Amino acid sequence: MDQYGNLNIIDGLENLEKKEAKEISDKFIEKAKEFSEQGFEEFSVCELLELEGCPREASKKIAKQACNNLPENFHLENPPKSFEDVSKKVEKTIHTAEKEKLNTYLNKYAGKDYSQTINRILIARDNKESGLIIAELVKEVEPLVTGLILTNLALASEGKEIAIDEKERLEQDLFGVWPVSLIIARRKIDKADKTLAKRSKVNPDNGISFI
Repeated sequence: MDQYGNLNIIDGLENLEKKEAKEISDKFIEKAKEFSEQGFEEFSVCELLELEGCPREASKKIAKQACNNLPENFHLENPPKSFEDVSKKVEKTIHTAEKEKLNTYLNKYAGKDYSQTINRILIARDNKESGLIIAELVKEVEPLVTGLILTNLALASEGKEIAIDEKERLEQDLFGVWPVSLIIARRKIDKADKTLAKRSKVNPDNGISFI
């Protein structure tokens, strides 16, 4: 503001730009998520958003945001079926994940059996010879993570569309466990691939989606 309490013209323009950017993001983010979960990678999501009328620069940012929320290699790999599939991710989490995220999940969602796990993780991080302790912590959370994987696979098999909430976001981020809705989305991609392969009489053996 200037000395008379009036809003500076530059500040006003910046606020207007922020408002317009938010309106564009709100308008196209769900469509971007839909495209990404259908198997389209970031570049393709960007192009599809442009076809929907989204400005070029905004489409880049929105596509990146949508694709960053997917599991690593979502377009190439199937969801984990056992703890072995995510064990390296869990070990990395114990080594380096944000304390706040770990604390939130273990104390809010994991149950009383894991109420002291966060403390043991922090102690292990401070120990220069923490290899053995880390290995023990990985084994400690294995039943929790295994249960999450099996439960989500079962729910996905039943076709139960469950909105992704804080709990599922943390499970994906910390343990590599896919949310139910993304397991279903991945299976739809696989089903579409099989249909396209059958129609085209091509048998892809590189695991890359046609979509």
